[in-house]
Amino acid sequence: MVKGIFKIKQLVMKKQLMKFIPKNWNSWSKILTIFQTIVICAGVIQLYNGAQSLKHEKEKDSAELMLKFEDYLNKPEYVDLISALDTTDINVKIFRSHGGPFSDGLVEDYMGEYETIDNLYTKGLIDIEMIRNSFSYNLEQAYLNKDIQSVIAKEQKEDTDLWSGFQHLGKMFKEK
Repeated sequence: MVKGIFKIKQLVMKKQLMKFIPKNWNSWSKILTIFQTIVICAGVIQLYNGAQSLKHEKEKDSAELMLKFEDYLNKPEYVDLISALDTTDINVKIFRSHGGPFSDGLVEDYMGEYETIDNLYTKGLIDIEMIRNSFSYNLEQAYLNKDIQSVIAKEQKEDTDLWSGFQHLGKMFKEK
């Protein structure tokens, strides 16, 4: 008796299931294709949102780095140097060893910060527009100074890579 009831239940279940299976398998294939397309679209949207999130995170990190450099380059030690370079006279003496008011170490430290900024830019960690907005004027003033350029030329005779980041950024901002 139990076997008979079980068989009846099986037949009823098959009939009930048959209601959900299209008689035309082509229609079933269309339903699966639509479902698959929806799933793929949802995946693409998720990937796009993830990429946008990473982009915003990178911009945030870039801005934080720029603020740190801005704080560093506005230290009291550099204020007088920046003021001395803020002139149309590109012949003004900067280095104490050339008759200027600033120690060679201080000026080279200042230039070294721009080396680091260029290195971070080259590696894609900071954005050129942020550099331009924060540092282009002061960098260009230092880059155009003949006293600074004479020291760079002298030091590059021994090592051509020395001050290449400073020069790279200076040229970029001078051209624009």
